[in-house]
Amino acid sequence: MADDTTTLIMGIDLGGSKILAAAVDPRGEILSIDESVTPATKERDAIIQSVVDSAHRASEQAGVAISDLYAVGVGAAGISNPEAGILFSSPNLPGLRNVLLGDIMQERLGNKTFLINDADAAALGEFHFGAARGARNFIYITLSTGIGGGIVIDGKIYSGAIGAAGEVGHMTIDDNGPICNCGNRGCW
Repeated sequence: MADDTTTLIMGIDLGGSKILAAAVDPRGEILSIDESVTPATKERDAIIQSVVDSAHRASEQAGVAISDLYAVGVGAAGISNPEAGILFSSPNLPGLRNVLLGDIMQERLGNKTFLINDADAAALGEFHFGAARGARNFIYITLSTGIGGGIVIDGKIYSGAIGAAGEVGHMTIDDNGPICNCGNRGCW
């Protein structure tokens, strides 16, 4: 563990099938990790409690209290407004619709918490620590429970007018395809 816990952060990936929480240092080195199943078909409170429990397990493994971390970042699948901390919709998490997830997580974890689209978070991770280091413009595609994307232009996430610019998985590629969890037909 680092000597100064105020430089450590907690990253949480809230996906349609799993929750992944990790304490990391400023270099991106993972100090602890907790993975659990997302109760995707449950109500909002059950999903949020599962995220909180995972965060606490990861912080305990790292030997640090969540309140002593610099901050917590939650990457959630779906359409969100990171500035307001609102998750508008998440096709694979129907219990999380129009939820002030940033505020709720901040209150429940006792530390400043930021919300971002999970694919945007992954794109930023690649920009700072991975394959996209040195690239100023790129598109990151993620394949998991669904397909998502993060668009980086001039070193910054581009989210578009309503925060959905990177939602490439919801492009219709087959007009006669199956109904997607988002309600559209034939999504990628």
